[in-house]
Formats: sequence, structure tokens, C-alpha cells
Amino acid sequence: MNVRRLFLNVRDWNVESVMEWSTQRNALVAAVRTGNVEIVDRNLAHPAIEKHALREALGAAARAGNVEIVDRILAHPAIDKFKLKNALEAAARAGNSEIVVRILAVIDGYARWRLAAKETLQICDRRGHTELASLIRQELRVAEVRVIYASKLDLPRDIVRKIHSKM
Repeated sequence: MNVRRLFLNVRDWNVESVMEWSTQRNALVAAVRTGNVEIVDRNLAHPAIEKHALREALGAAARAGNVEIVDRILAHPAIDKFKLKNALEAAARAGNSEIVVRILAVIDGYARWRLAAKETLQICDRRGHTELASLIRQELRVAEVRVIYASKLDLPRDIVRKIHSKM
């Protein structure tokens, strides 16, 4: 990349909008950490909210163990459901089974869900969260039985994909 061209483009940036949103992102994370649902709702209503800010706020809510805020962030249409790994790891490290289950329920697709569940299981085992680890193991067993059962039925591929995505 041409560094000179990069510096020439800097004067075209709208600094006020960047500063406004970075301030709002910091306010969102601060509200999540303190558990202030009203300010979280106001920030989530901002039309220019970005995926990175939502991931950061979701991670903070998972670490804080605030289920209500986690639900609100997961329900936001701008959340990237493929990038929930950090929040899932934060909830697993904290040993918060309710938040881990909620995040796992949002992940689309069986392959991504299975990978996230296995990584979370490793964290739980390392941290000594045996109750949460046994819950995840049970979910993995049930999901694998469903996949095996669906594959033995000789269902059309589109129906098998729907079954995998619903897990």
C-alpha cells in the first residue's frame, strides 16, 4: 500500500463521526460492565453500531455474567453470529453456564457449533468447571446422535442441512 496515498486520504475522513462512535463504543462497554441496561439499550439503538463494538460488549457482558444484557446483544441484528468465540470463552472462563448455553444456541450451523462447543469444553476442563463441562458433553452427544440418525435415514441433502443448522 502506498503510504503517501494513505496520508492524503486522512484529510477526507470525518473525524467527528469517528470520535462520536468511538466515544459511544466506550460508553457501551462501560454500561455493560456496570450493568446499566438503559444505557446499553440506547447505544444498541444507534444506527451506526459496528460489529466489533458488539463483540467487545458481548465479551464484557459474558465476563460480568449479566444474562439480560447478553440476551439484548445477541438479539441485535448487527451481531455477527460467526464471531462469538471470544464471548463464549469469556463465559466459559467465568463458569457461567447460562450464558454459555445462550451463546451456543445462537451459533449457526452444526460444524461451527460443534467446534465452539469443543473449544469451550477444553476451557471448562482446564478451569475445573465440571458441571458446565458435563452439560456441554451431554449437548455434544445429543447433537452427534441427531446427525447420525439423520444420515441413516437417507434424507435429501437440503433436509439434512436444515437439521444440522437447527442444532
